[in-house]
Amino acid sequence: MAAPSHTTIWTWLLALLAAGVAAAAAPFGRALAIGLVLVIALIKAVLVVRHYMHLKREPLIIYAIAAAPLLLVLVLAMALVPDLVWRR
Repeated sequence: MAAPSHTTIWTWLLALLAAGVAAAAAPFGRALAIGLVLVIALIKAVLVVRHYMHLKREPLIIYAIAAAPLLLVLVLAMALVPDLVWRR
């Protein structure tokens, strides 16, 4: 299967941008809108990483370097859970 062209990926990114703006302006709940925008942003990030940055040909250490800050953010966010859940 041939790789999609840059124009095709750009078109998908543009469509996902429009979907994110539409999700943010939609009349449903704020939490759902935030979740949809985050999912759309994740899809756009995967498209950029795979097709423009060519990370699919990089060694595994590159993924570990990229995952380390994400893991730190997750740990720090989880450290806030007791304060957010059991606040007085």
